[in-house]
Amino acid sequence: MQDLFLASDTDIAASPQNQVMMPAMVNLARLGISYDGENYNVFYSRGSGQDVWEAANLSIEGLISEGSHSISGAWDNLIVYDSETGDFVFSILPTPHIILQYNFAMPAGVFREGFAESPGQRIGFLSNVFSSFETLIIAPGAEEIAFIFLSKASGNFYVFLLENQEVLEHLTEFFTEFYESSAPGRHVLRNGELALNSAVYRQAIDVVVENPIGELLLLARVKDFIEFFFPNPAVISESVVNGIYTYRDNFRVVRFYPNNVAEYSSLVDRSAASGNFTSSFLAALHMVERDRNAMESLYSPMNDIIFKSYHHDAASGQWTFYFDYVADNMPLVIGPDFPQGPAIEVRVVNNTVVRYRRLMLNFLYE
Repeated sequence: MQDLFLASDTDIAASPQNQVMMPAMVNLARLGISYDGENYNVFYSRGSGQDVWEAANLSIEGLISEGSHSISGAWDNLIVYDSETGDFVFSILPTPHIILQYNFAMPAGVFREGFAESPGQRIGFLSNVFSSFETLIIAPGAEEIAFIFLSKASGNFYVFLLENQEVLEHLTEFFTEFYESSAPGRHVLRNGELALNSAVYRQAIDVVVENPIGELLLLARVKDFIEFFFPNPAVISESVVNGIYTYRDNFRVVRFYPNNVAEYSSLVDRSAASGNFTSSFLAALHMVERDRNAMESLYSPMNDIIFKSYHHDAASGQWTFYFDYVADNMPLVIGPDFPQGPAIEVRVVNNTVVRYRRLMLNFLYE
């Protein structure tokens, strides 16, 4: 049996045409909001600052639907070197603004595929102008909203404009309400990236670790948390060997390990492999959301997550996505008392999830 199992057509697939959870592409970034271009309130999870995420999602959806390209230029025209600090900082930033940042380059087409109402809507709207970005700045003006995409790979910035009064009024109203109800930000912008102010950042937080299944592990009890992987739970075979709980049918197997790691694998090989970043990412997000919905149906909410990194094996067509948990609105570094590695790992081939691994522990901030 191969170490990596490829999925059959009966398994879990996703594509931009059949998904409705596209705003998660925004929610899994790091998001900051600022009034002066220097101090930021930063959010890492959809559970915190929900209005911020909604404002960003609505603005991006408007951009994809009816925005237009304005200008492009080199970073040198937007960022300057500060000889006193040794940092590269933005010389001009609209005020106020929202800034989204990813840990790596995101394909330009990711938002087009994620937010377009139909698969063929405005194809190449962003990707005809630039190929990838790490940072997106959203700033309302007097008559329009500016979107500034920044790409470290090319060293360029790309400005798009949206003239939609309804979206502009929503974004402006959001900033007004947020300003009146929020404390000053504790983050700053350095090297073109949001950075924590080390003087006020807590190096550690106290969390309560909760096993959602409970301390007493039984076949039937564990099965409640993993049966969503199976189209027909009635035909699942069950076994326990060396403390490993195994559930399988003819096409897939799910194992639950004593260290609270659940692992799904497909058992049917697929020789042809295709799929780009966006469609593969959507398939991974679809699996995560199915897991989250299953947990919530059992009254065991899952931690919010942040998109950490990904790996693409061009030879096999495999896309692997890694996510970390968020607690108290901060990415959570799993300590040595728990299984090491990312909180969630999803492997996708041909827009189909072939492996899904998650540390099934909830980290609750109190």
